Amino acid sequence: MAVFLFALAAGFLFYAQQITVTAAALSEGRRRGPGRLLAIFAGAIAGDALWMVAALLLLYVTAGLTPLRVIFTLVGAFFFLRLALGALLDARQGAAPRLDLSEGRRGFRSGARAGFTNPYSLGFWVGVSAAALLFAAPPVDPPDYALTFVGLALGAALWGLLMVWLLKLEPPAITRAFRILNFLCGIGAALLGAFALGTALIQFNSESLVFWNCLNCSLTA
Repeated sequence: MAVFLFALAAGFLFYAQQITVTAAALSEGRRRGPGRLLAIFAGAIAGDALWMVAALLLLYVTAGLTPLRVIFTLVGAFFFLRLALGALLDARQGAAPRLDLSEGRRGFRSGARAGFTNPYSLGFWVGVSAAALLFAAPPVDPPDYALTFVGLALGAALWGLLMVWLLKLEPPAITRAFRILNFLCGIGAALLGAFALGTALIQFNSESLVFWNCLNCSLTA
């Protein structure tokens, strides 16, 4: 369950900082209703799902390579801390997505394009998935990878559903809501990043200790 909850939080936090997709969805939702908003988010999640699957397959194939696992976890920590910094800066500045983007044909297809062409999606999903799988009892089994995928996708979907609720608010109230959301997401991302970073450093120290012990044994043999 811890794997699922960590992945759920990661998916939610990732989409909390996808300002372009959120702005497009809110703008379309205000013009054409919540159905269009959900279509954009569904497309974005579908596009990101391809990167999620690729990330989890990479982790599965390299599961026996502990140094790589440490590196991937460090990558996850970096992305979480980057998300935290961005969210806290947005909270301080009162930043919120635009609600008046120019009209265009935005829907599932445009959302999928935005999700699939995100330049750092694969790195993010590899890092956060590696961090989430730290909660799985070794050996990590295929159901753990599947649970991670479901958590990431559901976390992203929860952000989309939250945006449907925000459609009911007036623009000033939406701006205030984003200030609160950004602050909470910043704190959450910082905590997850600190956990991932600390765990990666512990793993690195353990691997270093094993390496030096083996080297000493070889030299004394």
